[in-house]
Amino acid sequence: MSRRADSRRVGPCQCSRQHDLCRHIRFFGRRRGRILGFGWSDPNLGIQKAKDEVKRCIDEFGFYGVKLNGAQNDYSIDDPKLRLPLVEEIAKAGKILALHVGADGYERTHPFRVGKIAKRLPELPILMVHMGGASFQDLSGAAIEIAGEHSNLTLIGSAIRSIPILRSIRALGASRVCFGSDTPFELMHVELAKYRALLEGEVMEAEKERILGGNIAWLFRLGP
Repeated sequence: MSRRADSRRVGPCQCSRQHDLCRHIRFFGRRRGRILGFGWSDPNLGIQKAKDEVKRCIDEFGFYGVKLNGAQNDYSIDDPKLRLPLVEEIAKAGKILALHVGADGYERTHPFRVGKIAKRLPELPILMVHMGGASFQDLSGAAIEIAGEHSNLTLIGSAIRSIPILRSIRALGASRVCFGSDTPFELMHVELAKYRALLEGEVMEAEKERILGGNIAWLFRLGP
């Protein structure tokens, strides 16, 4: 990822991986300042173990937040027994929650489930990764609608087509949508070129900069 970013002059990259790679993300990120680490926790391994992993990602690794992927790990993201204890741990630490929100696991990761979490914890910043994409037919319409109801939701436009991205910007504003490449499953430079092309003539230059990195920098408190 870092090599691809360097070759295209892309700034620091947010990266979330499962626990076996977290140490490598932490090391590389601190060494070069290129990777903005996010943890990963699977409640199916046991709630206490999953909570310990959340704490380790935050306290030991110093990550910006934790991602929960109900599609890959096969659970509903609003499950009160499997999900809630982990989300509350992330909120208590003042970190960011990232949720896989895609049509590949539409029942388990549907945007309406994200809305329930956002309503319960309105102070918790939540990233809606893929904004309902990751498959056809996508759930971008529902993702945009739910995000419009909860100000703590931010859409990450990765693994999603161009038109839904533009619709989200028009509906929510440039401050609520972020560029995402879904590297390594997509090519970073191709996705970046797509964004630059679709934003041309659609938003002001300052808004383009926010979408391509400024919004994430603000959420991650990277500024001076």
